[in-house]
Amino acid sequence: SLTVSMDPTTSRSFWHRNTMCTKIKLLDVLKAINRFAFVTSDYPVILSIENHLCIDQQIVMASMMTHIFKSKLVSYDLFPQDPDLPSPDALKKKILVKNKKIQENS
Repeated sequence: SLTVSMDPTTSRSFWHRNTMCTKIKLLDVLKAINRFAFVTSDYPVILSIENHLCIDQQIVMASMMTHIFKSKLVSYDLFPQDPDLPSPDALKKKILVKNKKIQENS
């Protein structure tokens, strides 16, 4: 689970709110995930994003993920009309992102 917020002094920082964690740049977190995600297991990694960014910042975050994760990132809808989801075996070495759909007017 990642809590992503904009820090006005450093921009694009990542941190867990209300914890003792220090602020970490989102770029550094994504690079670490990319490097170590499949060291122990080839099964998919699910990143659950608690998103506190405006739409422009969310676009930047998505671009960062696309650039860093490249072909590892699942960038298609896993919940189409077809009720059959891909198996974990079919998603080996893939990174899935769980995030609320962004609204233009919110």
